[in-house]
Amino acid sequence: ALDLEEGARADLPGGIFSGGKLPIALVADEALEFLRAVDHLFGVRPLVYGGQALHWWLSQTHPNLADDFREFPLWLASYSHEPLMPVDRRGNAFPWREWTIWQHTSGAQVKGITGDVDSNLFRGDAAALAEFCARSKVC
Repeated sequence: ALDLEEGARADLPGGIFSGGKLPIALVADEALEFLRAVDHLFGVRPLVYGGQALHWWLSQTHPNLADDFREFPLWLASYSHEPLMPVDRRGNAFPWREWTIWQHTSGAQVKGITGDVDSNLFRGDAAALAEFCARSKVC
């Protein structure tokens, strides 16, 4: 997975990383190059990990870049009771229509692990997970 959660509205439009020194278009180009290289070189379809800032960044500032990301499954970070898919100005989920994996908390407790851990849900049943793993070669 490629983690693109860094960035917030305060960083835009100059860039999405600390100090706002990287243009958004450059980050998008580099991210897509990495995602496609992993897919091509390793035969593994990587996921894109991100939350509302990523959706906001793509839908509000560079919608022309959004379609290129759609080919990769979304690992949605949304710490809420329901997965909140951010929407564009027209009310459309953007660029993804649905999430594949939902990280719903960073405060889960797991026996044998000290401290909080992230907890995720896959969209679908065991058969859908097996199909996703076979198709994407992620698992």
